[in-house]
Amino acid sequence: MSAPVKKLPIVISVPHGGMEIPSNLLSKFLMNEKELLLDSDTWTKDLFNFQKEVEEYIDTDIARIVIDMNRDPNDLPPLNPDGVVKTVAVSGKSVWNSPFGLAREEINILMKDFYIPYHKKLRIASMNPNTALGIDCHSMLDIGPSKNGIVWEKRPLFCISNKGSVVNGEQLDQPITATPDLMLQFKILLEFHFSYLIKEIEDEQAISVENLENQLEHSKAEGNRNMENDITAISGLRNKSEFTIPFVTINDPFSGGYITKYHGTQGTIPWIQLEINRSVYLPKAPLPSIIPSKNDLIKIGEVRKRLYRVFQDLSEYIIGTKIR
Repeated sequence: MSAPVKKLPIVISVPHGGMEIPSNLLSKFLMNEKELLLDSDTWTKDLFNFQKEVEEYIDTDIARIVIDMNRDPNDLPPLNPDGVVKTVAVSGKSVWNSPFGLAREEINILMKDFYIPYHKKLRIASMNPNTALGIDCHSMLDIGPSKNGIVWEKRPLFCISNKGSVVNGEQLDQPITATPDLMLQFKILLEFHFSYLIKEIEDEQAISVENLENQLEHSKAEGNRNMENDITAISGLRNKSEFTIPFVTINDPFSGGYITKYHGTQGTIPWIQLEINRSVYLPKAPLPSIIPSKNDLIKIGEVRKRLYRVFQDLSEYIIGTKIR
């Protein structure tokens, strides 16, 4: 009989993978299933399900749009409609049938039943002597609001955060939650284990060039005088020596939320927020449903295997660093 596989010394937190709306609030809830999916970290409870592989794993069934575990408990409406309890969705649509959102008593119940227990589990998990790192796991829209929130922009494939600088995670105006060396190692491992994505991006770019070239040939055949834009577009794609967006960024567009900031500065273990672009694991079309299909689960499983290798190598790096 083979010996059990040693668990990785990691705390995994998945705060935005839930899709449930409390039954007592359903009559007030205005969003449909597709809108609920857009405002959640779609399928992350499947993507980051390392419950058997890591020392500590915490998630929640409750939807982020109802109670956001990654916000300060005092970050409330009406001062912030996107705080711990939300009144407006990412689309700009009202969440509840009252413009003022939920009543204070309803908010207090949500905090007591879901928010406080979640953070208590994280505190206990962080004190486990067998843990060496906390990772708060999220997914992000492929195109979403920029850091300043004014415009929407194309996002990187991965973003890791420690509340530090965008260069290497060095400390700026507030304490960092993980060392720059650890951030750099995490970045290197993501780029290594997900290098296959580079080929996929290059293939997509080649298809774009081919489509534009065909369009240009058609324009010539039709005697179209407005071919300048096509030629410019083709030249631009052919001459690109690097991607339009970075592969892995540090603290941009996300610098780390409340979970990373609070639990990463308690002096127990370092914490890093991980954001993975949904284009990495979601089907291109149609818009996914709440429950992933068999083929969706296969793709998610492939990405999860690579994430496990990243976490495994990162754990070895941390343990090796401590020994030295």
